[in-house]
Amino acid sequence: MKRNLVLLLIGFTLVCCSDSLTNYHEVSLDKEFSLGVGESAIVSRHGVVIKFQTVEEDSRCPMDAICIWAGNAVVVLQLKESNRNEQNTKLNTFLDPKIVGYSDLIIELKGLSPYPQSDVIINPNDYVAKLVVKKKEN
Repeated sequence: MKRNLVLLLIGFTLVCCSDSLTNYHEVSLDKEFSLGVGESAIVSRHGVVIKFQTVEEDSRCPMDAICIWAGNAVVVLQLKESNRNEQNTKLNTFLDPKIVGYSDLIIELKGLSPYPQSDVIINPNDYVAKLVVKKKEN
């Protein structure tokens, strides 16, 4: 009976934590990478985890429209390092800030897809952020 209980607890733990164990990939400095909503990346040799939480706002001008300004999208990222508390930050596609400093790194939002079209509603889970991470200069 105890053995079954232990196996059940191990199985429950693996199911509950599988997202944190499998839903990230390793990225290198100075190389652009993409994250979908809910996905995470860990920065090689730095232990910083970047998670793409959501798109809080998307007012970018649709590609098939004529607008008086380009518009802006706001991406929410969660940043975490093992010895620091997590931090949520917002980066913009057009307005500032487009970059954030965290630990000894700089994280920059390079783009967001899909790009709006006037006759298409974007599913919030379909967004993909393009990011690059660089080392802070001293």
